[in-house]
Amino acid sequence: MAFKDTILTFEDDKIVTEDDREVMMSWEAPIMEKSAEVVCHNKGDVLEIGFGMGICSDYIQAQEVNSHTIVEIHPQVIEKLKVWAEDKDNVTIVEGDWHNSDGLETYDGIFLDTFADNSLDNFKEFATAKAKS
Repeated sequence: MAFKDTILTFEDDKIVTEDDREVMMSWEAPIMEKSAEVVCHNKGDVLEIGFGMGICSDYIQAQEVNSHTIVEIHPQVIEKLKVWAEDKDNVTIVEGDWHNSDGLETYDGIFLDTFADNSLDNFKEFATAKAKS
């Protein structure tokens, strides 16, 4: 079964699949904070692939970036993402698989944190094409 078709449970400190695999956990926050600092170093346009619990998204927003595009594939996570983004004018939500997302621009920083994505071999080529020179 594809990740987007699994049923997720949202707890205060983690997201788990129906077969108890941990998708994201709150202990990852320090890693996400440092990642956001690096990805947003010039305050430009940032692409985030995978919203999860929104931990890194919060840190990216704290960096006061120009734009923040978030690609998310899971329908339950997309609903949480939409609520999170309601008051953020610089956020664009792209629903679907990052591999097939048409219309993505180029970005100053790209952050990837996906779950059960078995095709990461394509990411280097994708990131090279989407990175601003």
